[in-house]
Amino acid sequence: MIDPLLLEAFATIAQMEGASTRAALLSYAASWAGRFGFGNVMVLGFTNPPAGEHMQRGTVLATNWPPPLATRYEAERRWESDPSIRQAVETRGPVALTAVTTASLTEPERALVTDLAKEGLAHGIVVPVTVGGRVTATVSALGPGSETDRNAQAAVALTAPVLARRAVALAPDHGSDRSRQPAKPSTRELECLSLSSAGKSSAEIAHLLELSEHTVNTHLRSAIDKLRAASRVQAVAEAMRRGWIS
Repeated sequence: MIDPLLLEAFATIAQMEGASTRAALLSYAASWAGRFGFGNVMVLGFTNPPAGEHMQRGTVLATNWPPPLATRYEAERRWESDPSIRQAVETRGPVALTAVTTASLTEPERALVTDLAKEGLAHGIVVPVTVGGRVTATVSALGPGSETDRNAQAAVALTAPVLARRAVALAPDHGSDRSRQPAKPSTRELECLSLSSAGKSSAEIAHLLELSEHTVNTHLRSAIDKLRAASRVQAVAEAMRRGWIS
């Protein structure tokens, strides 16, 4: 008899395969991992990294982490100081966040662990995804769940390869001209991005700027397109990296 968990994993994988947007993909992934208390998901990809240079070649492909945390993580490239990511890449095996030895952490690593804990994300599972013997992505599923729950471990591990592959396929520049450089958004678009980085919703931004919510969303979509981003989080991170917002 087939394990019911396996059947449900196959059903989730089928949903992921059929997802036409990264928002839908994340929704399926978060709903699945969320059943085990780990509904905060991030997919981190590595583009053809030479040996030992994974941390310098990373990019956030998809995430539903709290916006301020996700924005800072991406803008400051905090995966480079993420001990759980590094350990997953080095060992090529799943890593529980609380299994990382805090005594040997650097100051930036300790700061990241502290920030995650403040958001209730002190626990979680990081699964490396390998292709051809090389780690090409990691999937982090964080939340208040039990890291020792074998069903939770299996749930994340079973779906991680498909989640990572689909996140790459749904990237806005997948199969397109990657040479086009980001363009600077307008002043109003940057205002909307700046408020979004502070955790404001479209409705709140509309109220503050005395605009309609529809207009705010139009400005944000335009900014996302100009910055060649996949989401508000990525657009904010790119604008911050270029010094266009602070």
